Amino acid sequence: MAKFDAMNIYRVFLGVLLICACNKSSTPASTTSLRIVVTDSNDNLLSGASVKLYLTEADMNNGSNQIGGTVVTDNGGAALFDSLQPINYFFSASSGCMNNRIKTVFPFKTFDSTLVPLASGWENVVITQVLPSGTIKYVNYSGNTYAISWTEQANQPISGGKFLTNLNSNDSITYMYEPVGEYKTKVVQLGGSYNNIRTDTLICGDVLTIHLP
Repeated sequence: MAKFDAMNIYRVFLGVLLICACNKSSTPASTTSLRIVVTDSNDNLLSGASVKLYLTEADMNNGSNQIGGTVVTDNGGAALFDSLQPINYFFSASSGCMNNRIKTVFPFKTFDSTLVPLASGWENVVITQVLPSGTIKYVNYSGNTYAISWTEQANQPISGGKFLTNLNSNDSITYMYEPVGEYKTKVVQLGGSYNNIRTDTLICGDVLTIHLP
């Protein structure tokens, strides 16, 4: 009788181990959700904005390897992403020519486009602002080499600008997601006499092309 009881106890113990093993293997990894709230330049909630999620900054800049689909903000300006891992993500939000990827707002401030690792088990919330932006393109087919610097606000002294680059002949350079407004550009011919300061206006969604002399 004692032997029978011992065998039964062994079988029960073995069964418990199997059940525990099955339960452990079927337990899903801890996930979380993310709600991104989008506002415009006046802090008004923005519906109809497109929000995309990425794992790396390079993917975000290239628009590649997007995580899931694009989510459109609801009437409360919110886009909800479910079943995420508790890691950090990069995201872009856009509406027309407005986006949160502004690169150089005077004096050169970067807007939110990255998240610290998400907390698991509950909804994470972040607020991001989209502003009107455009593209500035410098083109040099003059046969000369130029040094270029700029400032976003035309009423600022050129010393408040930022050195961009030396642009060789038959070369061009493009700056995307720049805030709209007036730009004062200083162009200096390297090894030459040309030295000029010009003012141009970047319009929302526009490509401002500046041809060097």
